Amino acid sequence: MKITLIILAVIIIIAITERRESVDSITIPNNSLRLRIIPNSNSSDDYQVKLLIKDLLERALPRLLSNANTIDDSKQIIENNLDNIDKMIDEILIPLNQTHQISYGMNYFPAKVFRGVKYESGKYDSLVVTIGNGDGDNWWCVLFPPLCSLERDVNINDVQYQFFVSRIINKFK
Repeated sequence: MKITLIILAVIIIIAITERRESVDSITIPNNSLRLRIIPNSNSSDDYQVKLLIKDLLERALPRLLSNANTIDDSKQIIENNLDNIDKMIDEILIPLNQTHQISYGMNYFPAKVFRGVKYESGKYDSLVVTIGNGDGDNWWCVLFPPLCSLERDVNINDVQYQFFVSRIINKFK
């Protein structure tokens, strides 16, 4: 009985260690394209505005980028549609007496851990939408490789998420 428990404990430790190593090995490539939304503040009203913009861009941008096969394709599509993106955001913010700024290019991103995948901090090619003063907690995701829509899927567990992230990153390497 003791030997069985020891063997079982060793198997569990190995499984946990291998899972940690596989999670740690998932790295979003530096040549990615990110989206970041920074709200005016952390008030509940500003949080709701952030969610409106997030929902809008989570629907619109994957459609725009659906034919992008490379990071350069994605960058060009976003650059060509900056005016359209700006107008879509204005349609939500102007009636709310809110303003925004769009920054497209190299922007700083804080570190993020989501479902066991670590996204390193640093400067990345990105589309950043700052609402009002931009003093609130941000939300961000990766547009290319296309991970934003995967993050939105609440019906998958962490292990499935990590598996899909690995597959998507490998597909676009």
